[in-house]
Amino acid sequence: MKKETYSLILSEQVISEIDKAAKDRGTSRSGLINQILAEYVRYVTPEMQMHSILSLTQEILCSCGEYRVVSQPGGTMLSVLSALEFKYNPSVRYSVELYRNTVPFTGELRVSLRTQNGSLLVHITRFYRLWSAAECSYRPDCQYSIDGGRYTRRLRLPDGKRAASSPEELISGYISGFDRALKSFFADLDNPDAASAVEQIYRDCILGRGITV
Repeated sequence: MKKETYSLILSEQVISEIDKAAKDRGTSRSGLINQILAEYVRYVTPEMQMHSILSLTQEILCSCGEYRVVSQPGGTMLSVLSALEFKYNPSVRYSVELYRNTVPFTGELRVSLRTQNGSLLVHITRFYRLWSAAECSYRPDCQYSIDGGRYTRRLRLPDGKRAASSPEELISGYISGFDRALKSFFADLDNPDAASAVEQIYRDCILGRGITV
C-alpha cells in the first residue's frame, strides 16, 4: 500500500501522549496515528492484518501449554519459548517475523538457543540438518539457513482466498511440528535411525496436516 507524506497540526499534549503510546506498542508516531485513523474509518491496514495473524498464532500456540510468550505481538514480530529437556534446561526461542511487501516470501521463522554449551550446539545443529533434509526431500523449493545454534526458514503464506487453512493455523502448525520433532530427537539422542524418526514426524505433523508454508 503506497504511503504519502501529509502535514498535521496537533497540540503538543496530544503528540506527547501519542509518543508514549507508540513507545508502549513498539511502533512509530506515524505508525500509531495511521492505525488510529484506520480504525476510526474501519479500514484494515496491512499492519493490522499482520498483528491479527501473530496474535492468533500466539493464542493457538499458548493454548496447548507448551509455549511461553517472550513478547506480545507488536508490529511484525512474535516470539515464544519452548522448554527443552537437556542439561541446564535450555529454552528454544521461536520468532516469527512477517514482511510487509515481499513476494514470494511473506515472512520467516527463526529458531535459536542462547547457549555456549558445545555439546548442545552440536546436537541442535544436527537436528536442523536432519529436519532440513527431510523437508527438502518433499519441498525442494523451501529456503532455509543454519548458522551455529540458529535455524532460519523463509515462509510463503498463501493468499487467504485460496488457502485451506488460515495463516495463523499454518504458522502455529509448522512450529508445533518442528518443536515435536526437536523434543523427540533430544529424548533419544543415541537413536541410530534419527533421520528416519525426524522424517516420520515431518510427514505426520507437516505433510499429514497440510501445512504448506
